Amino acid sequence: MDKEQLTQRLTEELAVWKLRDSYYASYAVDQIQFLAEEYADDLWGMIHLNGLEKTLQHVRRTNRNFPSVRDIIEADRMVNRAELTSSDKLALPEFTGQHDKTHEEIERNKRRVKILGQVALRKISKEEGERLQQELLNEKNFKGRMAV
Repeated sequence: MDKEQLTQRLTEELAVWKLRDSYYASYAVDQIQFLAEEYADDLWGMIHLNGLEKTLQHVRRTNRNFPSVRDIIEADRMVNRAELTSSDKLALPEFTGQHDKTHEEIERNKRRVKILGQVALRKISKEEGERLQQELLNEKNFKGRMAV
C-alpha cells in the first residue's frame, strides 16, 4: 500500500465516521478528503499498513467518537501486539525448558536438587554436599552409582 492508497482508504473510513458521529456530519467531502490526507501524512511510517483493516476495525469497535491519529496508532499497536504474541507462540522451538535435556541430564539435576535439600536440612554437611555435587558433575555415566 502506498501513501495515495492509504489516503483513499482513510477517506472511506472517515466518511463512515462522519455518518456515525453527529458532530462531524456537517463536514463536506473536500473537508473529509483534506482530513484523510492529513491523517495519512501523520500515520505514514507509524502504523503497519499490511494490518490496516484490522486496525481500523479495532478503532471502530473501541472508539465512540471520531478517531484521532493517536487513536489509530494505539489501535495499530494493540492489534499488532496481539498478532505478534500469537505468532511468537508458533516461533518457539519444539523443546523448551527441561524438555530439551536428555534423560540423564534431568536425572542428574534431580539428584543435585536432592543433595541441596539434604544440605539445607542438615542431613549431610556442606562439604559432603559439595563433594557429591562435584562427583555428579564429573560423572559421565552416573546411573545407579550414587544413592542419595
